[in-house]
Amino acid sequence: GFAARLGLLFVDSANIAPKKDNNGAVPQTLSATVMAAYRTAALAGLDQEFLTALINNGFTEAGVATSISSIIKRDVRSLLADDSFVKYYTETQAHAHQLGFRTFPLGIFNGILFQSLDRVLFNGFDSDFPVTRDWVKGGELTDDVTDIYTWIMEKHKALKRFQGLLNDKTYLRIPEVPELAPIVAKAPYVFSKSYSLEAILESNLLFVSNQVTELEWTLMKRFVNHVAVCGEDCVQMRFGVVFVGDANKASIMSQFITDLLYSLSNAREERRITQLHSVIRAMEDKSCHSFTRDQLNSIAVAQGVKLLTERASALDQHTSSHKLQTAIGQLPLVLSNGRVLTIDESFIEVDFGTLFAAELPMAEAISTCIEKGDIHGLFAGLIPSDDIGSEFVASKVALVASVTLTQQASIPPEPPLQLTLDAITVKHGPRDGYRHSIRAVIDPTKREGQRLVGMLQALSTEVTSANIVILLNPPNGLSDISMTTFYRFVFENTFAVVDVDYSKTLAVPIAHFVNLPSNIVFTMGVDEPEAWMVFADVAEADLDNLKLEDTATVTAEYGLHSILITGKCVDVDRQTAPKSLPLVLQHVKADFESVSDTTVMSNFAYFQLRAQFGLWKIGIQAGEIAAKYKVLDLIETEANVYRRAIVKLRPESKRTTHLMVSSFSGSFVHMQVRSAGVTDGEHREFEKQRAERASLALNRGSEPTLNIFSVASGHLYERFLRMMFHTVVNTSNVGKAPGESRVKFWLIENFLSPRFKKFLPGYAAKQGFEYQFISYHWPHWLRRQSQKQRTIWAYKILFLDVLFPLSLNKVIFVDADQIIRADLHELYNLPLDNKPMAYTPFCRVNKNTETQGFRFWDSGFWVDHLQGRPYHISAIYVVDLKRLRQMSGGDHYRMVYEQLSADPNSLSNLDQDLPNYVQHQVPIFSLPEEWLWCETWCNADSKKRAKTIDLCNNPKTKIPKLENAKRIIPEWSALDESLDSF
Repeated sequence: GFAARLGLLFVDSANIAPKKDNNGAVPQTLSATVMAAYRTAALAGLDQEFLTALINNGFTEAGVATSISSIIKRDVRSLLADDSFVKYYTETQAHAHQLGFRTFPLGIFNGILFQSLDRVLFNGFDSDFPVTRDWVKGGELTDDVTDIYTWIMEKHKALKRFQGLLNDKTYLRIPEVPELAPIVAKAPYVFSKSYSLEAILESNLLFVSNQVTELEWTLMKRFVNHVAVCGEDCVQMRFGVVFVGDANKASIMSQFITDLLYSLSNAREERRITQLHSVIRAMEDKSCHSFTRDQLNSIAVAQGVKLLTERASALDQHTSSHKLQTAIGQLPLVLSNGRVLTIDESFIEVDFGTLFAAELPMAEAISTCIEKGDIHGLFAGLIPSDDIGSEFVASKVALVASVTLTQQASIPPEPPLQLTLDAITVKHGPRDGYRHSIRAVIDPTKREGQRLVGMLQALSTEVTSANIVILLNPPNGLSDISMTTFYRFVFENTFAVVDVDYSKTLAVPIAHFVNLPSNIVFTMGVDEPEAWMVFADVAEADLDNLKLEDTATVTAEYGLHSILITGKCVDVDRQTAPKSLPLVLQHVKADFESVSDTTVMSNFAYFQLRAQFGLWKIGIQAGEIAAKYKVLDLIETEANVYRRAIVKLRPESKRTTHLMVSSFSGSFVHMQVRSAGVTDGEHREFEKQRAERASLALNRGSEPTLNIFSVASGHLYERFLRMMFHTVVNTSNVGKAPGESRVKFWLIENFLSPRFKKFLPGYAAKQGFEYQFISYHWPHWLRRQSQKQRTIWAYKILFLDVLFPLSLNKVIFVDADQIIRADLHELYNLPLDNKPMAYTPFCRVNKNTETQGFRFWDSGFWVDHLQGRPYHISAIYVVDLKRLRQMSGGDHYRMVYEQLSADPNSLSNLDQDLPNYVQHQVPIFSLPEEWLWCETWCNADSKKRAKTIDLCNNPKTKIPKLENAKRIIPEWSALDESLDSF
């Protein structure tokens, strides 16, 4: 577990700037009432009781009133009028306003703000706990720290205010807007009072309309106020105001401020802001349109400013350009070295400082690179040497920053490493006269180091002018240097044509391994790009069990089967993931068979769909839920292209839109949806009714098809798998007319061998069952497993809600090494008491006493955690997919997995430990014990009642599985031999 403290704070979102009513009490809103009641209950030690009552009674006027009368037993008005609460309410509301909080609910984890409560613990622990743990291990955070929270905030350099607008990290490529570059270079700037000829690294411009609205006037004053007080923090910045619009229609105020700024250009840099600030302060309390030009001129003169009667108007042609207005976006906005941010009335002085400080590290890094070059030599003959000064460099820094940064938050590059070459090094490329220098520090014992070496090797063949130095940096005190993986990076930048059987064909890129140990069992796999689904297509050898002493050469061919469309889907009104919203991807051609559907995860609002190259329609799947939602827009970003493109919706459809898949990088899509006129209450009621209808539908009788889900990897387990197929089909057909029972197997394609996939069609036809391959690419944000067996276990549980087509309501998982002796229709149609999962406990009644000492769940942690609930085995289980999706069961599994898997010693039996650990949130229906018999854990007497037999590993005898099969199941050998004929 984790040491954590949880707190709950209510605010009145409708009255962030609170006012007392005529009776001296705060406004009698529902939120204020809950604030008063909860505070009163907390002071009396009844906070948990009140919250429980509130959850049960509902957050409505009637529900709140009932909760107050039953727990607190006081009149609502007396609560609101209490002097101590009025003080508490006023201070709480003012503090929320000061912090910049506007939308609720929100959660804060060690200072990290989440606008979705269901992500606080999941994302908070995942992002911050490892950092805090490292501080403790490194001796930085010790018991001597009395205020840990404040210490962590200072360590993170936490902000004192949240400004949601700053989440927008959009950058405008200044050189691509011809009207903008001259403005950045030639605009009249002011500087910090502390300026003393420092190099200017950041150009900050406030763009407003030349009509100057009252909002723009207010923001302009805040902008100037910030510059006037920022001092040392701003010595490497310059600031200006630009008025955009038709110069012939400019207001008196915009003309005056422009003249004022040009006039101040004659003053010393550090004095300009003082005079500008004094002029602005002189008219601070008045409307911007209440002055005549003569009045404004008098104010300037009174503050010691000598206004120019004539000024250059070279920039008017640029600020009047319609192209400029279209390119920069909605006014008012701030341009900071290419970062463009539209602002509103919530943007105050401190927010300007936060914005400008965020862009400075990148500017410093760019300036360092410019200083290392010969800038005078670069522009020799083009620009007079005297003009290449601080402001010239500032303009170039702004231009470079604008094209370097993307729409995403940028991580400033570290300064160049000054490395000594005393350690073990590998050198490549020319020693002198090279254009690119690459230095890599690699731990050769880590898999990441192997990947990087392969990439650098590929790069060395393509960029011949690169000087590459690799420094091998193994950890200190290393006692074991055995390698568990061998890695090759496949990279072909050109196509080669070869002769194969007297015909021309493209050469296939190859990874070639030589001199591998011959006495070790290897597993072969592909580490594919994020947007690819890659499977083995050709291989005679067992790629899961390669022992090179048994064969001289092993070859395998892998193929790209799908390009992935991934993304996030957000309900814009609730600013959360639309829980279990069904999405569908269909090709525009009606006869194209490929259709991919999925649901939106609560985890990061993530979704994933499989596609091929071509034009597709993506949207909300038709049905009940589609009637409640509409798609607002899609923002598509290619992984390898810095661009932002909004895909316009077809006017006749608000449920789907088109998406072109044209890149091997796939697409990442930001989808915004809205509940079409549905209130929160109606939304909750709709979800409740949908869950009830789904539950009733699942228990009305037998399904026409028995759906079985399984996974196998390696030739041995595929041998067990075909036996399992045979026993399922045979038992399901007993006593049934031809065609009455239809069995369909769902197999995870990621792990099946090419040999088995080639064998399967004929075997299925003769045995009389259907099958379908399913797959899911491990999401980039979920912690991966490094061992293949543990990855297979993870696939058994982590992606159940998104692995199958949404039309599938229920499925039974059956282990590959299991023999079925009863009709699984009985299990398939068993009522599950509205629970999403059904497992069999580990033989509690009919125990095998010989393995009693290995039953780890009967003592220690598991006894305390389960609190009387049984620990279940994962060899066979039923999944009510509708119920699991409705209650976000898959999201719970992934959230807890991410937390627990941070500890490598956790989740030893991943596919069993996880569902058993989470059964408090995702309840399990316990099946009768006869549904699973296993010699390891069950006694011999109960075998005759067994409906399924699983070949569990025995920790005591460690007998090989195939030998166990022949011993435990008398008919196994003869049946296995007969199946070889297929």
